[in-house]
This record gives sequence, structure tokens and C-alpha cells, in this order.
Amino acid sequence: MKNKFKLITSTALLSLLCVYGYQKMTTPTISVVMPVYNRADLLPRAINSILNQTYKDFELIIVDDASTDSSAIIAQQYAQKDGRIKLLKNDKNKGISYSRNKGMDKAKGKYIAIMDSDDQSLPFRLEKSLKVLEENPKYVALSGGTINIDEKISAQDILNWDQYNIVKNNFAISFIFNNTFANAASIFKRDFAQQNNIRYNESYVSAEDYDFWKQFVFKGGELLTIYEPFTFVRYHYSNSDTYYDEMYKNSTKIHKELLSRFFNPNSEEVKAVYTLNEKCELLEKIEIANQEKQIVPQQDIEVYKNTFCPPTNSEKYYIADINNEDYIYKTNGKYIKLSSNEEVEFKKENNVITFKTKEGKSYSYKKHSQNNTYSYLSDVRYKISHPAWTDTLIQKSDKNIFCRSQIADCGKALVQTNEMLKIKWDQPAYPVETFVYDKKQGIYIYQK
Repeated sequence: MKNKFKLITSTALLSLLCVYGYQKMTTPTISVVMPVYNRADLLPRAINSILNQTYKDFELIIVDDASTDSSAIIAQQYAQKDGRIKLLKNDKNKGISYSRNKGMDKAKGKYIAIMDSDDQSLPFRLEKSLKVLEENPKYVALSGGTINIDEKISAQDILNWDQYNIVKNNFAISFIFNNTFANAASIFKRDFAQQNNIRYNESYVSAEDYDFWKQFVFKGGELLTIYEPFTFVRYHYSNSDTYYDEMYKNSTKIHKELLSRFFNPNSEEVKAVYTLNEKCELLEKIEIANQEKQIVPQQDIEVYKNTFCPPTNSEKYYIADINNEDYIYKTNGKYIKLSSNEEVEFKKENNVITFKTKEGKSYSYKKHSQNNTYSYLSDVRYKISHPAWTDTLIQKSDKNIFCRSQIADCGKALVQTNEMLKIKWDQPAYPVETFVYDKKQGIYIYQK
């Protein structure tokens, strides 16, 4: 009887071990979700970058979005060779958000990593992402850094990043101003996303990642970033004007949703588009509103203010040019350039300020007649409004060229008067557009 009991017990234990072992083999720790649409030329490199990860306990879910090239065939060939690869197919082209959601629904891992089919993950991406999240369990998502794939950077440069620098930021604040979370180098806890029904917005043509990570913040999830490259990304400059208009429209909507947590949705604070100078003033208003609403810890707002705003009561000068916004401010008898935190030689004569860096480079800025901005002397700035975006046009004094400050887009003025600007944009997809000056608002407004 005793031997029979031992046999039954051993058999049951063996069965449990087999079941556990099977689940362990079929339940990876990380699920990598990779949508693909017509990327036959780049797809093998993207897949290989995942297969060559130093961390091996993953599944790679490739979602083919009805490609018309050989992308699906390439993915299938890889799947036949490596059992960790799963190929899903859409019956018709449904977009990247739908495809990511479909891949996420099939994922089995504790964590889900986002991968694009034209990018390349560095070999240690999954290993380091997992290590940081496991060591910091209160965080539900993490992103590393990205490098433009066209930049000249050597393998030795990558190897030199042997220590990751964790940045614990409050994204409820930083997201108000821009998307500071790299989707292309991201990973998150699957259970948190499922329990809170967090998904990519399938109606968004662009800025869908901004909306996705915003949902984590709204559900109380804490995010973490690492200043270390995890992914080589490829930027595309051939998107249509519709794509960029949608990006601006969607980003503006998200911006307003984030601000509406602190202010009335119809308030001026929510409606405005902010320069760096105005962002600092906005943070002071957020700080006051948060005292009552307690949406984020007050010290988090103070930390963010200290990151890119000069001391409130200091002598300060807001400077701007085509590429940058910054401050020169005075503290303890010294003038400091905020972005680099370096001391500079400073001189002010009438409406012009000049400063010299430690390298001996000198820069001059002239005070704008209508606001407290000091513009680089080669630039003249105009506020401009389009149905899909609001921006600042910067006119280069040496040429009749205007550039938008928020994106790398310039054009030539065919007509330029105090009442009207008629601009032919450099990008072929953009038409000639006319803007008429509104004296009451002090802004050039698009005219059909």
C-alpha cells in the first residue's frame, strides 16, 4: 500500500512538474510586438536585432499589416526557423495602432516591449530593461534612449555606455509640454495595461504613442527613463502634410487633456501654446492649482521647474533662435546659461544683450518690441496660425526665408507686407499658403 501511494505521489508530482515545465517553456518573460508594413528591405535587420539579444527568454510577435511586398514571406521564413517568433496577419491594411493592439492581445509575457520594423535594437536592450524594472518594481513602464540610425556612431561608442543613468521624472508634468518617453525603446508591464484597458488609439494617424503613454499617467502608473541608447531609429521625412497636421492636432489635444487635470478645460491656460518662457509661468500656475487638487506631489513640480526654469526672483533673459530656447540668469553675482549650467561673460547695452561662453564664442540677442523675448540678431519672429497648427515663423535676415520653429520646415515668401505673407514651402507636399495679419490678435492667420 505504501509503495502504491509512493507511485501515485511520484506520478502526480511528475505530472505537475511537466505542466510547470511546459508553461515555463511557453510563457516567456518578455513579449516583443513588432508591426510591419512593406519593410522587406529593413525587416531582416530588425528581426535579427531581437534574435541576437543577450536576454533569450522572449517571444517575438510580428503583425503583418497586409503588406504588398515580401514582408510576410520573410517573417514566415524566420518563424519556421525560430519557435519564439509568431506571425499574425491583418486581412487588410489597418494601421500601426491596430497592429500593435493585436500583437499586445496575443502577448503572453510579463512585459511587452515595443519594436518597429525599420529600427534596430541594441543587443542588451531587453536584458537591461528587465533588470531595471525588476529592481524598481513600483514602475510600470520604462524607456531607454534612441539614436538616429543615420548618425555616425561607432560600435566602441555604444560599448562605452556601460552604466545606465536612471531618471525618475514625473510624467504628469513633463508630458504637458511634449512626449518625453521613447516609444521605440519602451517596455511595460502587460498586467497593468490590461487591467486599465490601455491601448493605442486606432483613430490616430500619428502621435498615437504620446496618447498611449498619457494613459499610463492618467491611471496612476509611474514611468521611468534611462539615459542610455537602446534602439537605433530611422526617421522618415517623406510623410505627407496630412500626417504632420494630424500629429499637431493630436498632440495639441493630448496637451489640453493633460492641462485640464489642473485647470478648467475652457481656461486660457489650456487653450494656449507655450514658449519656454511661458512654460515657466505656467508651471507656477500649475503649482498653485495643485495645492488644492493634489494631482502630483508638489516637490515634483518644483524639481521640474528647477530643471529648465531660472529662479523666480532672479534677473533673467529669455533668448530664442531658430533651433533653441534658453535663459541667461543672474545668481550670486554670476550670469549662468540655463541649458548648460555654465557661467558666461555678460553685457547689456540698450535692447541688446551679448554673452560669451568659456570657449570664447560670442552671441548677441535683441529684445523683441512686443514681448520679453530676446531674439538672435539674424532672426525676426512672427506668430502664425493655421487651422491645424499654431507656430512661430522665423525670418532669416540674409534671405527671404521663413522657418517654422516647431518642425524643420522652411519656405520662401512670395509676398511679404505688413498685412500679408504668401509662402511657398520647401517640401513638395506643401502648397503655397497665404496668411493675413490680424491686428487685434497680433498674429498672421491662414486664409483659404
